[in-house]
Amino acid sequence: MVTLERQMVPGTDWNRGTRGSIPKCSLREGTPNKQLQSPQTKDTPRETPHDAFRNLEEDEDPLLELLQTQSSSEASQATGPDRPQQDTATRTRKPRSKWPKASDKTSWTQLDEDLDNILEARRGLDYKRRVRKEPPRPNRRQVRIQNLRRELKQLRRRYCASSPIERIGLTQLRDTVRSQLTSLRKAENNRRKTRERAKKRAAFTANPYKFGRSLLDKKRSGKLETPLEEVENYLHVTHSDPNREDVLGDCDRIDTAKQPEKQLNATEPTLGEGKEAVKKARAASAPGPNAIPYKVYKMCPLLLKRLMRLLKVVWRKGDVPEAWKEAEGIFTPKERNSKTVNQFRTISLLNVEGKIFFAILARRLKSFLTGKAYINTSSQKGGVPGFSGCIEHTSAITHLISEAKKGRKDLTVVWLDFANANGSIPHQLMYTALRHYHVDGHIQIIITSY
Repeated sequence: MVTLERQMVPGTDWNRGTRGSIPKCSLREGTPNKQLQSPQTKDTPRETPHDAFRNLEEDEDPLLELLQTQSSSEASQATGPDRPQQDTATRTRKPRSKWPKASDKTSWTQLDEDLDNILEARRGLDYKRRVRKEPPRPNRRQVRIQNLRRELKQLRRRYCASSPIERIGLTQLRDTVRSQLTSLRKAENNRRKTRERAKKRAAFTANPYKFGRSLLDKKRSGKLETPLEEVENYLHVTHSDPNREDVLGDCDRIDTAKQPEKQLNATEPTLGEGKEAVKKARAASAPGPNAIPYKVYKMCPLLLKRLMRLLKVVWRKGDVPEAWKEAEGIFTPKERNSKTVNQFRTISLLNVEGKIFFAILARRLKSFLTGKAYINTSSQKGGVPGFSGCIEHTSAITHLISEAKKGRKDLTVVWLDFANANGSIPHQLMYTALRHYHVDGHIQIIITSY
């Protein structure tokens, strides 16, 4: 039996052995121990192999021991042989980590994700701390403009200090510099305006509604101070039609619509139509009086199935529930320092169940009217799926204005804003339009009951 035994100087650390200083080793036969014996000094008692194995198993972490050994060897190389090294006993040791079991795949996966998120967030913070936003560098034209301005200032100083004969030449030179400076400034302004137009065009294409609001909307503020009775009277006059039951009669200028080959789908709504209506609705949409938002039906498919059963019963009976006709009103100011009710815009919050029901009905009507070519999409853009009327109409107006500018022609653009546009439509006109386009009678009953 051969055992490797170290002969070490008292005070030498076992873990601090480096390439430059290797302890002396000697072979000794006849020792029945297979373990590598730990370093011994005269003052330290020798521990048995059983004690060494027990201490390694209870107190030491192999991974931490490996890391500490590497770090200590690197530190000793950095310090050099002449500089004194720190004693092992004075070091502070990190607490032992309790790792999951190798068979626990879920814990390891969760640990991997958590560490990755922590490191990624830390990397982002460090990157934000290090990176500084540098000011934009001037282009060649801007540098040329700055140099010409300096040159022009120098010419002015020389002109003031020069003789009358020299001023003639300096005047000509100054006029030349000014003309160059003027041409460069015009080119730079044109470049800047082109970039601004490109940014605005991209913003308009991305979100026409938001871009239009940023241009046309005014700052609005105020608090409603109108009494409750006056508000109720205003809402009744604005949203009601006193001539609802009066028949409009026929109009000779309106041609009779052709009878469709395929009638409007008047069957009960299906679960697929309900899912599609809920999917397209905004989850953050404000709920109605019953305080049930779209989110409930988006996240609860079993509850949506039960709702569709109720919607089928409502469709079959043709009578809209009274709860769907009630709404909560929100008043938003139209201008600054709004106080009276006519200076506020009314937003009605209806129950989500009724909105899902009429969303299915509206989708069927749209597909029926557009499929039978009852709607002229060249002029009617609003409410028609597949047509971006805002972009098309705005592009047409922009083209007309551009042609008028280039040709130096007169052009008059009139913006019309109808007061109470939706509320001023006679109800009988809607019923007449439904009959004119051969909408199914049962659907007419549902809309009339609402």
